[in-house]
Amino acid sequence: MTKELLVLDRPFTLTTTSTAIPTGEPAVVSGADSFSKLPTEIISNIFSYLSYNDLSSCLSICREWYFIGNDPLLWNELDLSNLRNTSLPHFLVPRTLHRHLTTCRSLTIDAPISLGVHHILTLLKCASQSPNLCSLTLTSIPNIRSQTKALERFFLSVNSRNLQHVDLSKTSISTSVIQALLQTSRKTLKSLDLEFSNIEDPALRAIAQFEVLEHLSLLDCFSLSKPGLRSFLSKRLPASVRALKICWLPDVRIGWLYELLMKPGNRVEKIDVRGCDRLTLGDLRCLQKIKPELEMVHTALLEEESVWGYRKYIEYLGNSAPPPPPVGVAMQEPNRELSSSAIPTEQGPTLVGTILECRAP
Repeated sequence: MTKELLVLDRPFTLTTTSTAIPTGEPAVVSGADSFSKLPTEIISNIFSYLSYNDLSSCLSICREWYFIGNDPLLWNELDLSNLRNTSLPHFLVPRTLHRHLTTCRSLTIDAPISLGVHHILTLLKCASQSPNLCSLTLTSIPNIRSQTKALERFFLSVNSRNLQHVDLSKTSISTSVIQALLQTSRKTLKSLDLEFSNIEDPALRAIAQFEVLEHLSLLDCFSLSKPGLRSFLSKRLPASVRALKICWLPDVRIGWLYELLMKPGNRVEKIDVRGCDRLTLGDLRCLQKIKPELEMVHTALLEEESVWGYRKYIEYLGNSAPPPPPVGVAMQEPNRELSSSAIPTEQGPTLVGTILECRAP
């Protein structure tokens, strides 16, 4: 390390000079360790911006840095996304990292580039011993589905009784993993993110049993079936949920959300339905009349402008009527009357009027 003492009340320069320095000009005095002059609190704050690899290197510089760098506050939130396989020789966690993993409050492994699945499971085995673990983020983990049993054992062996946030976004997980999480965190888990995961209907039945869940994200969970999603939203959604994200699920219907809001005891304050093509502005306005304080995040359009309005008309034509004649060609009276029973129940009076108008000669 370059040993230079900065005169703090003067601007900084990278060079020194042997000539006299006038008042107000920059000055650098060589021969002293400027970093050692900083207060411990400032050094600790600088260390808080370092990755695990860099912070571990700092611990070996000197005795003072070793004690400052081992401050528990620096290791409460561990982000090991950039950790390398070479840091875990023979799948053995170094003593320093092992000690901090067993006491950390937050662990993040997000899209690891240099960590394999087996190395991640080794780290999780250490983290499961932490009685303070409150937040766990395992996102974009490749090939984790092949180690489902090991991931189940991790959630079943978690010593913490205060796990509040779990993020498994963009990670392929099975229903058994959610069930294992349920067994240890039924009464503590408040936030569960499952965005872009391929969970199936049985996982929804497990989620329904969390008792204090407040935030749930099912963004683009394309493996959920239409009956399973309907049953969950209208009947099984935990009453404690305040924020619900169900973006890019095209099967979501306005009736399901209506049943959700009419369910006694529900506490939903915010619903994110971006990308749900079946919902129109008119539908969402009806929901807000039921619960005026409800916050809606959406991309809905008016029914006549929405893509789904056109889809419903095409669907009707394919099921119960021939296509309308070209412009200028008279259309014969149909053999049977057009009744409301010929139109699917999900299509409202606006759609009926649209269809009749399109069928008119």
